[in-house]
Amino acid sequence: MNNSIAIVDDDKEIAHIESLTLQKEGYRTTVYPDGASFLASLKSGKPDLIILDLMLPDIDGLSLLKKVRE
Repeated sequence: MNNSIAIVDDDKEIAHIESLTLQKEGYRTTVYPDGASFLASLKSGKPDLIILDLMLPDIDGLSLLKKVRE
């Protein structure tokens, strides 16, 4: 399995636990602490799945999701 999962969450502990759990199952994960860094990463490729916190420091998760869909 080589699926990539983006974790967009400003809570470092939660993001770390999610990442470790998914990596143990064979997924590649990348953690982003805010919406801006995640949006910037999309220029180099899109993940297969996004785990998205709704309450981010710079943009709410629903607005971020709308931008991703565009």
